[in-house]
Amino acid sequence: MLLFLELQTHNPMKKVFASLLLFVAVSTAVNAQTAVAPLPTGVAAPAQPNPNAAKIIFKEETFDFKELSEGPQATHEFKFTNTGKE
Repeated sequence: MLLFLELQTHNPMKKVFASLLLFVAVSTAVNAQTAVAPLPTGVAAPAQPNPNAAKIIFKEETFDFKELSEGPQATHEFKFTNTGKE
């Protein structure tokens, strides 16, 4: 008990520091409680898929380059057809 009384009377800086720490903690907690803005009520429903949209058909979907050696750049051309109406 004597040590507690000595700390209170001889070290007022601890009180200032503790008060400042409490103030920062409370102000941070108050600012963290902000509400999230609600979504607008006039938002349209997702659009239906366009039946006339482009539809791409590939002649081959993968190509195996096998084992490549370091040197010239390897390339491959994928051929495709648009079977959609747009």
